[in-house]
Amino acid sequence: MTAHCNALIGNEGGAINMAKALQIPTFTLFSPWIKKEAWNMFDDGEKHVSVHLKDYKAHLYSGIKHPKKLKSKASELYLKFKPSFFETELKTFLKRLS
Repeated sequence: MTAHCNALIGNEGGAINMAKALQIPTFTLFSPWIKKEAWNMFDDGEKHVSVHLKDYKAHLYSGIKHPKKLKSKASELYLKFKPSFFETELKTFLKRLS
């Protein structure tokens, strides 16, 4: 089914990776406890774009060395990850598709 899509917008995981393998544009939201820099190697800022809470609220991550410490705060961190943070990037991504 993914092969029939013009783009995929969603959380980082298997569906995003399949879309990238099929050269389908992706807009990826990373979970707050995942290290974006370890998983976004194919992002180019145009065809493949990703966002993470740390992109907007880096101070929340200062002094935290291991992602497992963040996972216990997942609910709290998700509440801080506002759609307004990445609204412009998402709109720009969608405009490139048309």
